[in-house]
Amino acid sequence: MLRQVPARPDPPTEHSLAEARTVLTQTKQSQNALSAQISTAEEELARMLRDAEAAITVMRAQKSAYQDVINHTEAYLAPMRRVPNEILREVFYCCFEDNPLCAWVLASVSTVWRNLVLGMPRLWSKMRLQTTPSKAPETVRLWLQRSGSTVPLDIEIHLRVKQPSLDAYPSRRRSGLSSPSESLYAVPGYFAGPSTGPQYILTTHGTLPPATPFIISSPSSPDIWAPPSPPPFSGRGSRTDGNTPWGFVALYYLAEQMYRWERFVFKYDRQFSSISALKYITGPAPLLKEFDVSASEPAAYRDWSWLPMNSSPIQPAPKLESLTLQHVPFNWSASIFQNSLRKLTLRALHASSFPLNQIFYILQETAETLETASLHFMNVLNPVIPLNNLTLPHVKTLSVGGHYSLSNLVEHLVLPEVEELNFDIEARDSIEETIHTLAANTPGLSAGLKHLSIAYGHGWGLVDPPQSYYQGSVLNWHFLTDMVVLESLRIGGCHVELMLNALSHPDEEAGTGAVAINGPNNAWICPQLQTLGLRNCSGHTEAWAKIVQDTWGKVVQVIENRATASMVAGVKPVPVKALELLESQGLGIDVLGWLKKKRFSHPYIVHVS
Repeated sequence: MLRQVPARPDPPTEHSLAEARTVLTQTKQSQNALSAQISTAEEELARMLRDAEAAITVMRAQKSAYQDVINHTEAYLAPMRRVPNEILREVFYCCFEDNPLCAWVLASVSTVWRNLVLGMPRLWSKMRLQTTPSKAPETVRLWLQRSGSTVPLDIEIHLRVKQPSLDAYPSRRRSGLSSPSESLYAVPGYFAGPSTGPQYILTTHGTLPPATPFIISSPSSPDIWAPPSPPPFSGRGSRTDGNTPWGFVALYYLAEQMYRWERFVFKYDRQFSSISALKYITGPAPLLKEFDVSASEPAAYRDWSWLPMNSSPIQPAPKLESLTLQHVPFNWSASIFQNSLRKLTLRALHASSFPLNQIFYILQETAETLETASLHFMNVLNPVIPLNNLTLPHVKTLSVGGHYSLSNLVEHLVLPEVEELNFDIEARDSIEETIHTLAANTPGLSAGLKHLSIAYGHGWGLVDPPQSYYQGSVLNWHFLTDMVVLESLRIGGCHVELMLNALSHPDEEAGTGAVAINGPNNAWICPQLQTLGLRNCSGHTEAWAKIVQDTWGKVVQVIENRATASMVAGVKPVPVKALELLESQGLGIDVLGWLKKKRFSHPYIVHVS
């Protein structure tokens, strides 16, 4: 026990100094002895902690071992363990119907499931791949290998090509030429349009080991199958300069399996270095029902032969029902244009020129079964031989765009079953003359037409038509008076005052100007109209402020008057339920706010300044 410091005389004496020295020596000795005891006690405590921690570690290991036994035993006792493989296969097939990429996830659950999935080629029969030319093409080979050799294939590949740099084309830079692609997208919104294809896309990150690829789905439907992303490919061939021969390898593997193709969709946004690998797509495809090769911008092609260039009398794809060729070369007399086609979409290269009779021939060859036709040709020559009227008995949707000569083609068609017309033809003559001629050739056309768009780009996924399409494409709106079942009307680049007036009022004062637009007995025009779309539309040619006021004021009148309309001559119009305003310059926030408050059944109002 520490003693209190005794009182000592001050100044110190010889005796007090001697006593202080003795006390100091004894106190230091006691302190040293106590330090030794503390060290001993601390070492003993540390030893006890080490022993306790070691014992705890052993017990935790034993507990973990017991838990492993419990887990394995519970898994062994689980009802799923007793499900026969036949039932598992049916479950996997149900998953496959909901998500064509489920095999990648199911194969990573367990060894048993992996072996089972790898033995089910049908689960690998739908390829959904989004990749770039700089990625390794081994994913395609792996997918095809796992799909076996007899199961029909449903293939959809989206190739994203980066903007080429000048360094990738040194010879072009030296010669002063620009790179092949100068704009990001020559056709805005091409890939953003409404999709009728699958919802799930596989994104590659190089050569895929047994790890599962990264799956993405549409934003509106969360993908429960999405596994973690694999690491980027770092092996040989992983180049980022955009010059890897992705197409030569991938399309070689794909072309070897053409005899199994049931659906083939290949889309890319711009020219890539191995684009000529498309020449591998040749030969018979006896199961093929849908063929789609589309680019979002034109490219330069050398002369090479592929399926759409084959004019052999032997039909290479006798079951083909849907054909889409956009910004790729094709031969107007190719065997692929056949009577089995139900859907035909052609967007010719800008550098290609076709006489009108050759385009007519394509329709003639597919006339018996065609239901949907979309034709876009920028360069059309005068017909070499005269055209006769052609009946397309089953066509319900017709979209025509490009050169003004295509109006002559439309005027020689008879469309008894048509329900939708989309015209984006260059404005040389007023489009209403073409519509009148088509109606004269097709009795009952106006009574059956439900959807009409002019210079709107609607038939091409809201693609922006050239400015030449916007100039005076409609001068007279009288053709609307007979369209009693028209449900949607979309107009671009036109003066729409007379049309809006006619849609707003059923009486004689509906039309202004030289000629009024009136329905039968001054009844409502287009009484079934539910969707109205205006794109880059202006009013008459007065001051800009008055143009804005007149045009958007009449839009408001159309919405309000048809919503509160009364019956006239036995006809009462339905309210406008959807309104699309694209490139609507000058639309004020007050008008836009009023339109939004109308709460259309369609969940949006499109407005692009």
